Amino acid sequence: MSLSTASCRFRKIHHLLSGDDFAPVFKQGKRYHSRELTLFCHPNGRSYPRLGLGISKKSLKRAVDRNRVKRQIREQFRLRLQQLGGVDLVITAKRGIVADRARIRGELDKLWGKVCP
Repeated sequence: MSLSTASCRFRKIHHLLSGDDFAPVFKQGKRYHSRELTLFCHPNGRSYPRLGLGISKKSLKRAVDRNRVKRQIREQFRLRLQQLGGVDLVITAKRGIVADRARIRGELDKLWGKVCP
């Protein structure tokens, strides 16, 4: 494993885990919308970004589709770790989201452009 790959791992420190972590992001964070996703962003005072996901059963009925969307979002987040800086991000899916890799990647590219220009 090269150094560049090791430094871009999605480690546990990059996860938002508890309700206490999520609360300030929802209450005080900025909100960015795309057609199928909503991104909440709030500075966290750390030197690294953290990610939380809210992909509900209402937005995608099948667990396999929810998990596919989560994997795709985590991978795109992992690839942008160096650019994001010290922010907490929560990404939620809207109803009717399609679990298509190219479509989700396009949606996330638009959202990342708003968060880290």
